[in-house]
Amino acid sequence: MKRALLLSTFVLSLAGFLSTSALAQEESEYPCYLRQPDGTTVDLSAWCTKTPTTRALSPNAGFVSNFRTMTSQYPSNVQQELNRYSEENRDSAIAAAKTTCRVLRYGGTRAALTRQQALVSDYSSPSNTAKQQIIYSLAVNQYCPEFATR
Repeated sequence: MKRALLLSTFVLSLAGFLSTSALAQEESEYPCYLRQPDGTTVDLSAWCTKTPTTRALSPNAGFVSNFRTMTSQYPSNVQQELNRYSEENRDSAIAAAKTTCRVLRYGGTRAALTRQQALVSDYSSPSNTAKQQIIYSLAVNQYCPEFATR
């Protein structure tokens, strides 16, 4: 009798454990569910699931992404040089754009254009000219949009 009672207690414990683990497994399959009185589970995921929000890029990541996008308007040999520049000199390009904004803020548009012309004349090539144009344009769009309409 004692043995039968011990065995039945073990069986009930095992059944409870199995149903709990099955329940946990079933619940993990549905992020949103309804448990009916009869024990069945109704999947409500279509009603509860939020659409994932698109994460905005940081200004630096946006700068690099837009830099690569803007290279497509140039001839392929210039594109290759610009893409290599954006990969190898990412931080330098970002610093140049931020410097452009500082020059705009403290020296105005004329000072920024003078700086850009000086940078182009120091190393005159189609890719350097394109690089300076892209950096200036993206600086205004990414880091100092207050100058976009000027």
